[in-house]
Amino acid sequence: MGARTPTASTGRCRYESLLSKKSDLRNYPHESNIAVTGPKYQLDPFCRGAGPDRARQGRLRMSRTVLRSLLFLSIPLVLCFAQARKSEEFPTSAGAVRLTPIEHAAVLLEAAGRAIYIDPASGNYDGLPKADLLIVTDIHPDHLVPATIDKLKKDSTLILAPEAVAKTLTTAQVMHYGDSREWNGWTIEAVAAYNTTHGPSAGTFFHDKGRGNGYVFTYGGKRLYISGDTEGTPEMASLKNIDVALVCMNSPYTMSPEEAAAAVRSFKPKLVIPYHYRGSDLSVFQKALAGSGVEVRLLEFYPNGQGGAPGTRGGQPVAPGGAQAGGNPGGAQSAGGRGGAAPAQPGPLVLADGRVTFRLAAPKASDVTVAGDFWLQQTRVEHLAKDSQGIWSITIDPLKPGFYSYWFVVDGVSIPDPGNGFIKPGVRATQSAFQVPGPEDDWEALKDVPHGDVRMIWYPSAALGDVRRMHIYLPPGYDTGTTRYPVLYLMAGGGDTDDGWISIGRLNLIMDNLIAAKKAQPMIIVLPYNFAVPQSSPDYPNNSTLFAKELFQDIIPYVEKRFRTSVGSAHRAFGGIPMPYLIPDVAFSHIDQFNTLCFIGNGVSADRLAYYDKTLPGVLDNPSNVKRVTILIGDGVNASTYNGSKSLADAAKQRGYQSRFFQNEGIHGWPWFRREFFEEAQALFQGQ
Repeated sequence: MGARTPTASTGRCRYESLLSKKSDLRNYPHESNIAVTGPKYQLDPFCRGAGPDRARQGRLRMSRTVLRSLLFLSIPLVLCFAQARKSEEFPTSAGAVRLTPIEHAAVLLEAAGRAIYIDPASGNYDGLPKADLLIVTDIHPDHLVPATIDKLKKDSTLILAPEAVAKTLTTAQVMHYGDSREWNGWTIEAVAAYNTTHGPSAGTFFHDKGRGNGYVFTYGGKRLYISGDTEGTPEMASLKNIDVALVCMNSPYTMSPEEAAAAVRSFKPKLVIPYHYRGSDLSVFQKALAGSGVEVRLLEFYPNGQGGAPGTRGGQPVAPGGAQAGGNPGGAQSAGGRGGAAPAQPGPLVLADGRVTFRLAAPKASDVTVAGDFWLQQTRVEHLAKDSQGIWSITIDPLKPGFYSYWFVVDGVSIPDPGNGFIKPGVRATQSAFQVPGPEDDWEALKDVPHGDVRMIWYPSAALGDVRRMHIYLPPGYDTGTTRYPVLYLMAGGGDTDDGWISIGRLNLIMDNLIAAKKAQPMIIVLPYNFAVPQSSPDYPNNSTLFAKELFQDIIPYVEKRFRTSVGSAHRAFGGIPMPYLIPDVAFSHIDQFNTLCFIGNGVSADRLAYYDKTLPGVLDNPSNVKRVTILIGDGVNASTYNGSKSLADAAKQRGYQSRFFQNEGIHGWPWFRREFFEEAQALFQGQ
């Protein structure tokens, strides 16, 4: 096994063999068994200058010594290969099923004289039967080694695998998650296996949904589940009547022992067997399932001592109660002080029932709190408790499915979670993020639908005398068609950059899903940067005026010249969630330029409306504007901005505007901004 060193660009791990630098798997993020050949040592009888006879005698003595040594060493070697492998047998109405662990993810099932291999990759297969059925869960080399499959298969062997595997293993028959098939008395069901939280960087996962499968095997009335590379998912939680479950763990790629235990509790098999657990502390897994009614049985999946048996971490002893640190998908590390390494950061733990455990290693801290956008109280914070190992933690009540952000305050200093590589970037502060998966979150999920394109544009801003950046969303089919599209000019929040609607707002996925479902008109969405000048600039009070100048002098002309837009105010909308009054400052003073105004998580107070009536006399009550312009507003009743949004909604209705107020229970935060955009996007450009 090679040594792990983090790569700076992706947070993945590079594996470099200590014996060989020639492996083509060094940059692979998963642990892999890499066979290496050491240097060829030649025996030296140390007879130089001793003459032919003396040299010959030396060689003979050395040969006899070597031969005796090899014979001595061969005795345990022969015994090792000759001894029976440890297996488990499970009775069924159709006869016994024998389960034999091979190594890591590789398992052999035998029943009625037939052999089924799951993920035959690493391990020793000498003396084992040829395969009647081969099943592969994922593309990674700890699951898929074509040479091993070639060694085990017969002409009649059936191979089942996900579509991603079949691209390499071309003789495989494809099973998508949700598929089921019968084979010689067995029923085999494919179950989605994927990450919901862990990934190499924000918005990405080590295992995407649809790439890998777990499997449920039913034989003689008994049901066996093999998880594949996954976290606890809704599909896992919905499993019923599982007699035996093989559940993976090796954080951060799949699950930590705590996460695996929480996942097991969600579907409660009669018996669980940890597998694919290299480096994990199985005693933590056992302890977490104590009293659950689920039996935990440990089998040896690492005959060469590479696993993590109870009381070990990666084969090395750990202190009693020492849990495996997990959940560091981005490779983030806390800065170490002088005199020793920084403690490993465990990261958040999203449990199968929607509860979330926040954890921070800070042995010298005196107070740690957590805040985030997942509560319905805008300024709520909670204190974490510290254990004997210096780990602060708190578990909060179940959350609705969705993406959320949070941060810690450590002795008065706000920090993102150093154990979580999934971040919410911002102008003034960076926060950490996580997902609670579930079908209710389907509207913003990455799905198999036609996808649009997001482009980062650098453009010259004559109004500001600078080169500036914006992002643009183009709908599916833009590059291959001739259609002209209406345009929404949309601002992110006051704490975000111009990519806020993409990096944390998931706008592109929301629009792709709405367009695929024919719930929204295809449109171009332009995402400029809110700040014409920095907030620290003495010109900041003029930000709205300067931004409006740039919008009409530079941004709109640039977009309409270079993209297939439907030109004219009837095909333009403007809005977003910026700092107070940027949207109405710009929109009301240029109301002739837009068909629809979108207020997301903000509105206009009665006092501010009176200000516009005074500074823009007759504009807001102009009958042509009232008839032509639609005003869309979205906000939550628990948001700090709700009163202004409600005031604007009431005023728009009173003045006769076509308007809609999308009201929810939320606060002023991205989980609710996304939902408000989802609602407003469906009302834009209808009939165009």
